[in-house]
Amino acid sequence: MATHQTKLHVSTKGHTDIVDITAKVSDAIRQSGIATGMVNVSGVGSTLGITTIEFEPGCCADLRRALDAIA
Repeated sequence: MATHQTKLHVSTKGHTDIVDITAKVSDAIRQSGIATGMVNVSGVGSTLGITTIEFEPGCCADLRRALDAIA
């Protein structure tokens, strides 16, 4: 089974910044040359969160409100 690892760097702008990494992950998959498999996305840091949501203004606003409520 083939494996491939890519490091992506993402800059954020403070508390509850939401960044769409779909294009970066898709590019990494395409560049790997692997046609079938699974992708594992992880990050380093105690305040990092990764989720799958529809990246549209309403969903992002709801997520931001939820995160602000627990901060």
